[in-house]
Amino acid sequence: MMSWKETLKAMNEIQAVCWECKIELREEEIYTITDGNSLHIEVCFDCYKNRGAGELTELDPFHG
Repeated sequence: MMSWKETLKAMNEIQAVCWECKIELREEEIYTITDGNSLHIEVCFDCYKNRGAGELTELDPFHG
């Protein structure tokens, strides 16, 4: 079991980089989009909401 200090440190660690704008993302900031097959791309919220009417959709975290 992690202490509260370890949990806080883990929450602040960089988990990914946005595929489009290349900013560093923490776990709660990551949006994963997919083409419905094997392609999974991690993006930030701004790139997710501004990507337009592409063919990619948000990956369902319960089925991905």
